[in-house]
This record gives sequence, structure tokens and C-alpha cells, in this order.
Amino acid sequence: MTVAGIVAEYNPFHSGHALHIRRTREAGADHIAAVMSGNFVQRGEPALFPKAARVAATLAGGVDLILELPTAWALSSAERFGFGAVSILDRLGCVDLLSFGSEAGDTAALNQAAAWLDRPEFITKLKDYMGQGITYAAASEKAMAGLAGEETGRLLASPNDTLGIAYIRALNQLDSNITPLAVPREGAAHDGSIQSSGICSASYIRELARAGEWEKAADYMPPEAYEILTREWQAGHAVTGPAIDRAVLAKLRGMRDFSKIAGASEGLENRLAAAVKTAGSLRELEEAVKTKRYPLSRIRRLIWSAALNIPAGMMASAPPYVRVLGLNQLGEEILAAAKCRIVSRASEMSGPVWELECRASDWYGLATAAPMAAGREYTDRTVKL
Repeated sequence: MTVAGIVAEYNPFHSGHALHIRRTREAGADHIAAVMSGNFVQRGEPALFPKAARVAATLAGGVDLILELPTAWALSSAERFGFGAVSILDRLGCVDLLSFGSEAGDTAALNQAAAWLDRPEFITKLKDYMGQGITYAAASEKAMAGLAGEETGRLLASPNDTLGIAYIRALNQLDSNITPLAVPREGAAHDGSIQSSGICSASYIRELARAGEWEKAADYMPPEAYEILTREWQAGHAVTGPAIDRAVLAKLRGMRDFSKIAGASEGLENRLAAAVKTAGSLRELEEAVKTKRYPLSRIRRLIWSAALNIPAGMMASAPPYVRVLGLNQLGEEILAAAKCRIVSRASEMSGPVWELECRASDWYGLATAAPMAAGREYTDRTVKL
């Protein structure tokens, strides 16, 4: 048995994801386990569809086992996002490959870039460039180019390569036996639109949904996944508008101290505290808080960390449990080979991370077009195919 792990959000699952799974199987994997963000995603916003529906669509699309990346790690930087997800795969003890999409498609080059990021000379150059007021991403690219060459530096300008490097660093930090596998990305670029191959980005599908044109997404999704998510769409269980905005603003206006939430540093907490007093929507709040130095995704993560009471430091270590969201028969075989404790029922979980998961689920239920009842972490069952 050869098990491949994938870190994903499937927001939503589309034909490009199905192609990645096929390429992973062609590389030798006969079982695939994915670690997936729950109801909130790394770009700092609620997922388009509830996690249970995305799990069902993903199982229909070819993944065998889906494990949850808890909200605190999902709403975190690429480094902590990657570390949280990879640590879950490593803990299974039976994963052989870590497969990820890559613009470069060059595992050796990504390994080299990952090694540079922890060297003292890189850290020194990074601090120098950041002192000039440029973004972390731009500073990292310039520092890498200066030390390892322009070609290696460009890897840090590509979103999927950047995540791939974060995964490799996590593998190194964990001294993991999992082998990274960079699969060349095909079709539309990250956050891009339609390509001639008929593969588009997940962001393009989200744009269709928000424009009320969900039916057009059928051309870019496996039929089974589209059918599952269409039922959710018709039930009003999609996040397509500002339904949650005032609830979030009300919560933030009642807060007095933003300094202890995840992502608060370098004065961002003060900008948030000031902006929330006048902002009338989350879009206005984001625009008021953002600066040239910080990407909009970081501002969004900061806002949701405040709304959900995610404390700074919660993501300092690995997630405390490995939770199954969905599986098929091959997924059951992966679990049988796993060397760690697996949880699936709410009664098996407790502690701050689980409490945050319940809180995030309840907030998410107010973000969908038709509000959903609270307590879904206790009522939704493991999805089985």
C-alpha cells in the first residue's frame, strides 16, 4: 500500500483538483488521504460551502480519507497552515508521499529553497528588506534571489510553490519520512480564470457563485461533485454575500483589547481597533486596516481571529487530535494502518481547539444565505462513501 497525503481546501472541489488526484495516483499512490480546512479557509474567509458538503464532493472526486485541519491552523499563515496539516499526515505514520500542486513542478528546486529559508544569512537579508517597508512575501523573494539566484527567488512569487516550500519545511522540522512530490499545475493559475483546457481556479467558481451564476460552474467540476454542491446551493447553504458582516462588526465593536489575538502585531491591532468604530461592512474594515506591507489575506485572518477569539500562540504546536471528516473503503484501510489515535465523534474531543471548532461552526451557520442551526459539530456525522 502506497499512501499519498494532500493538503487542500477544496473550496470548492473542481476538475483541476480531480486532475491532481489522478496525477498522484499515476505517480504510484493507491490510497489518498487529504487534510482539509473546515468551515474557514487560509485566505481569511468562510468557505463557499459547509465542510460536510465539501467532504462529500471530495470523496466523490477521488480522495479516500479526509481529515480536518482545525480552524486555528486553517486561519493562519502559510507556514503555520502547512505545519499543522503536515503534522497530521506525519502523525498517521503510514503516509509515504506528500503530493502538492506546483507551478515549477520541480521537487528538487523546492527542497533547495526550503533549506535556504532557515539559514542565518537568509534571515538577515529578510529583516533588512522588511526594514525598507516592503511586504514579507516581496522581502522573501528578494532575499532568496540574492542568495540562491533569480530562478530560486521566483519560486517564492508563486502561490502554490510557496505553499509547497512550507510543506517541505514542515517535513524537515518534523524529521518526517514522508517524501514530497511536486505535481506540475495544469490549467488556470491560482486565482486565475478559465484556460483552454477547461480547468479554472476555485476563485473563479466562487466568483460565479457570488454573481448568482452557479450553474456555469458545472463546466469546470466533476459531475458528482457539482451535483452534491448544487443541492447545498439550492438549500441556501452557500456563503455568497455579506450576511455575516454586521454580526462580526458587533462582536469587534464590543472588544477592548485586540493585542492577544492571533495575528496581532506591529500595530495592526491598533489599526483594527480604530477602524471597527466606523466601518459599516467587512470590506470597509479590511480596506481601512490594510497597509502596503501586509496582504489582504492577513488582514482578513486577523479580523476572523478576533471574531472567533483565536488566541495568539494556539498554533505554536501541532493540532492536538486527528479527526476524520469522511472516508470510503480505501480510507478505512488507511485508518487500519495508522499508528495514532483517530477521533470522529464529538464525545471524543474536548479542550480549547475543539471549543473553537464548535464556535467557528456556529458563526459559519450565520454566514450562509439561509442561516443554519447551531451545534452542527455535534449533529453532522462522518461522511461515508
